[in-house]
Amino acid sequence: MVAQAEIWLMETPNQKRGPVLVVSRDEVIPVLDNIVVAPLTSTLPNSPTCIPAGKQMRHWSLTRML
Repeated sequence: MVAQAEIWLMETPNQKRGPVLVVSRDEVIPVLDNIVVAPLTSTLPNSPTCIPAGKQMRHWSLTRML
């Protein structure tokens, strides 16, 4: 079962696989057909749309919320 704040590997339509952060609330996940996720990156862009996600893997991660 997927849970909020977990990190999963997801394959995108362009066949790239990458880590994503589960954003959907735990209470609604069982009743949804789709959940909301945010891609994680270790690149440190200077952008107000990037939110620090903490040290989730071997390095600090950011998620870009557009």
